[in-house]
Amino acid sequence: MTLTSPLFLFAFLPIIVILYSLLDRRWRNILIALASLGFYIFGDPAATLLLLILVLVNWGFGLGISRLKEAGRPARWLAAVAISLDLLALGYYKYAAFLVSILNVPLIFAGILPLPAPSMITVLGISFITFTAVSYIVDILRGDAVAYNNPTYTFSFIALFPKVIAGPITTFKSLAGQVLKREWSAGQALSGGARFILGLAKKVIIADTIGTAVNQIFSLPAGQLTPAVAWIGAIGYTLQLYFDFSGYSDMAIGLGRVFGFTFMENFNYPYISTSVREFWRRWHMSLTNWFREYLYIPLGGNRAGRLRTYGNLMTVFLLCGLWHGANWTFIVWGAWHGLFLILERLPLVNRLGKAVFGPGARNTFIFMPLKYVYTMLVVILGWVMFRSGSVTQALEFLRAMFGCGNAAALAMPVWYMSNSVVIAMLLAVILSWPLAPRLLAGFRGLTDTVKSRMADTAGDTLAVAVSVIILLALLLLSLMMLTSRNFQPFIYAQF
Repeated sequence: MTLTSPLFLFAFLPIIVILYSLLDRRWRNILIALASLGFYIFGDPAATLLLLILVLVNWGFGLGISRLKEAGRPARWLAAVAISLDLLALGYYKYAAFLVSILNVPLIFAGILPLPAPSMITVLGISFITFTAVSYIVDILRGDAVAYNNPTYTFSFIALFPKVIAGPITTFKSLAGQVLKREWSAGQALSGGARFILGLAKKVIIADTIGTAVNQIFSLPAGQLTPAVAWIGAIGYTLQLYFDFSGYSDMAIGLGRVFGFTFMENFNYPYISTSVREFWRRWHMSLTNWFREYLYIPLGGNRAGRLRTYGNLMTVFLLCGLWHGANWTFIVWGAWHGLFLILERLPLVNRLGKAVFGPGARNTFIFMPLKYVYTMLVVILGWVMFRSGSVTQALEFLRAMFGCGNAAALAMPVWYMSNSVVIAMLLAVILSWPLAPRLLAGFRGLTDTVKSRMADTAGDTLAVAVSVIILLALLLLSLMMLTSRNFQPFIYAQF
């Protein structure tokens, strides 16, 4: 079960929302915990026991750390054990087979029988669950939040169903109080429902439509790729991934709001960035925040000299790539972004940037578009590596993009650019820029004008009616498209 499955949309969610609105505050936390457990059981029944064990382990260690701190005794060693167990679970269930494949290379070369691939299950949302659990332990150790005495609360924090599959990654200190007690109102729930519908529309209407063409193009043999088709595939995936993942984030944030939770925003128009550094301040912000707070700063951040800063950046982004999956493509993708983050911090590059783009610089209007093109080129080429099944496939795809592939390739763009795909890509490009808030501001201005000429009640009614009509139209279209095509899971659900 996912946030777009019929079972969730037509049965699970309505029942939980109705019960939540009817129950007394004391019972709402129990309902949230049961709903989160039921959601995970439907989504990944084989891994539910592992989830419960992880929650109980972190709950127990969290209490132990709190007791040691209260007694004035060292607790770092206990936190280290807890974090090691969390990372051990992540390492085994996500990377054991990858590690064995690496170890088998020298064994085969030496004529030794390779190690057998381990038999294991795929754990839904294991990366997000693990990082959330690590935050639980570290924030208790630092004194940023107090450990829960009740394991039900720990379960609700780690496995809260709107975000358990693909985030946003919430820190314990930001959500600890909300799990215990939060305000709820019908207006807040309606606002969350509107955000949920917008996210659903981004996923189904835009991302999934573009994905039909992207999947076809990336499944082509290298010999059939022309530069035009390859670029369509690369740009299409760039847009698909953003609207798929930001759509999930909108749905999760909206659902959180329906139940009184406030999650951090996960995206802030990353495709308007004019540097890779800015891109990572706008893309998957909850992950960037997690790596900064729990890895980059503890490593020394940028406080230990230039070379140490560069090393810390590369370490963080190599691990960021590895966090996304057990494949060399993700590691190379992480190194790619780490490289450009380092390059942008080089003194010569900084001085050149200030001379060209700083206060009083001439021809800024000429060079700023070049910065945008540079950033998007880095991002798009990186997404090709991210999307490819192997480094070899990625290199062949990149060669085709720059006209270095098979000269006999015959694939034509028109084969993949149906009317619906073209419309979805145009919408994606437009909505990747902060035009929607400006249109919304214009709409509010229009309604204010109408209200000045009408009674306030009539003006408010008109604004609400128009908003409701738009949201219902988006919901209806999304549901129609969901039922008329094959199910396409969220891209980040695999991580």
